[in-house]
Amino acid sequence: NQKVSFERIAAQCRERARQYGFAVVEHDHVVGDLLDELSASGYLKNTLVIVTTDHGEDLYEKHTSLGHGTNFFSGDQATHIPFIVHLPEGDGGPRPGLRVERTVRNVDIAPTILEAVGLGAAIPASYQGASLLPYLRGQGATQDLGLPAFAETSYLFFPKRGPGLKEERLAPLDETLRIDEGFRNQFVLKERYHRQVIESKDRMMRTERWKLIQIPYGGGFAYRFYDMRSDPHQEHDLSERGGPVFENMRRQLELYWSGQSDLRWPHTADEAN
Repeated sequence: NQKVSFERIAAQCRERARQYGFAVVEHDHVVGDLLDELSASGYLKNTLVIVTTDHGEDLYEKHTSLGHGTNFFSGDQATHIPFIVHLPEGDGGPRPGLRVERTVRNVDIAPTILEAVGLGAAIPASYQGASLLPYLRGQGATQDLGLPAFAETSYLFFPKRGPGLKEERLAPLDETLRIDEGFRNQFVLKERYHRQVIESKDRMMRTERWKLIQIPYGGGFAYRFYDMRSDPHQEHDLSERGGPVFENMRRQLELYWSGQSDLRWPHTADEAN
């Protein structure tokens, strides 16, 4: 029975991976059709085109399952998203095919669009991101915007766990959610669970080299710290070693979640350990 069950699960995993591959190919064709139509109609030279998404996927990597938003382990597969940009002609853009090896965030997209269309002076003060036009214009080699990435996990309705930690159970879905008839019969979180859910989230800070994960655990926090340059699949936790980078990132996480969103992390800070 165990062998049959394993084979069935393995077959399901292969089918999910196949479907995911088909979805990527279909998306590629749709974007290609759109660009071809813009080019044929003459609009492409005056159009800003951005291809991106809101998240990646876990596909049963170690310490993960199938989904997204549940953890930050085993790599950047859930948080490293595509960001492909075509700038209008005459915008000082770089040659086609330029690859910018810098950390940027999806909160940077809105201010980038506003500046690209000549509305940079109108970027609201409430925006947390920064315009990426210096990078898109080919200045990434000489200009460092110092943009660390921050993230938190989504609502977890199953046991919470992490490498080296005992399982912590949260209130189940049927207890924490209700159907809101005034919101198209969507599931919404009951108000009395708001604080518990917010406080249960894992939080992450990612620089170009390092990743720090903060995990609410046992009334306090556990940490996992990885050198993503030498350990991209996060197999070697360095949190016990500590060091200046670890402590600095831990303070930056605390500042960010206290409301200080305009934090910078210059490239040189990655080498301070």
